[in-house]
Amino acid sequence: MNQLITGGYTTTADAIGNGMLLLLENPDQMALLRREPALVQNFVHEVMRHSTSVQGLFRRTTRDVTLNGVDIPQDSILHIRYGAANRDPETFPQPEAFDITRENASKNLAFSRGPHFCVGQPLAIQEMVVGFQKVLERMDDIALVPGFVPQRAPGFFLYSLTSLPLTFTRA
Repeated sequence: MNQLITGGYTTTADAIGNGMLLLLENPDQMALLRREPALVQNFVHEVMRHSTSVQGLFRRTTRDVTLNGVDIPQDSILHIRYGAANRDPETFPQPEAFDITRENASKNLAFSRGPHFCVGQPLAIQEMVVGFQKVLERMDDIALVPGFVPQRAPGFFLYSLTSLPLTFTRA
């Protein structure tokens, strides 16, 4: 129950902050999203691929397995790094680039897979889609407060900003 409550709030808020910072760091992508608002869903998936708020979680192997020639015995504790998997160049060409037109952006592992797939994924995606639609409809000239340097919160699991003060004009 704790994961349902905390996972549904913090991670989505962090993802929204990460998405806004990505737009500010990639003004060409913000301009494209403003010109083509139908790209908003793919933009959200690309945010989750590029800068997922949950970088990984621990899992226990249920059986012996071999991955890339490495034997992993049953009951081993692994830290599955979604953030690293989302930057795999074999799956995502030019993985460091933030590209809201990336054709396979929705194939990211931000919400895990299999029995541990996040049940809140549809809600989180919808919250981000609607949130960014409204921000881009209602706010122009969005920028970081002059002199502000974004800082990441310390931690191993989450990729979040400590704050993101913005300036803007009403659209």
